[in-house]
Amino acid sequence: METFNNITLSKLFINLPAVSVTAIGHTVDEILLDKLADKRFHLPHDYGAGLHAIVEKLLHEKSNSRALLIDEVKKDVSKQFTEQVKTLSEQLAKKTEEFQKLQELSSKQLLDTQKNFTEQQKQRQLEMDNYKKEISVLYEKEFAICY
Repeated sequence: METFNNITLSKLFINLPAVSVTAIGHTVDEILLDKLADKRFHLPHDYGAGLHAIVEKLLHEKSNSRALLIDEVKKDVSKQFTEQVKTLSEQLAKKTEEFQKLQELSSKQLLDTQKNFTEQQKQRQLEMDNYKKEISVLYEKEFAICY
């Protein structure tokens, strides 16, 4: 244990650019390097337990951040989906209205066509009746001339 109290080693230890941690010996052992370290653990087992706690904390934070990210993505996708449904519903309503107007116009045009056709039939029938009368009159004149 006396090696860890060496001044030369302590100077090198102080000049290390990284964070220094010690877990040398037992709880009762007090050495110079423990006093110079950024973090001291009394036993190597404590160091392992401390690292395990740090890893667990980081995993928990990572899990929470992943859950938050998933929630944000769900919200974003839901919002986009809702907007798309709204847009499509509006488009469908507009197309339905256009279709109904077109149906009404077509119905009106069909009624007008039927009315015109009926009028034309009546006129043709009147013309046919007139032609029949003319033919009948001509036939009677011709028949009267012959007899």
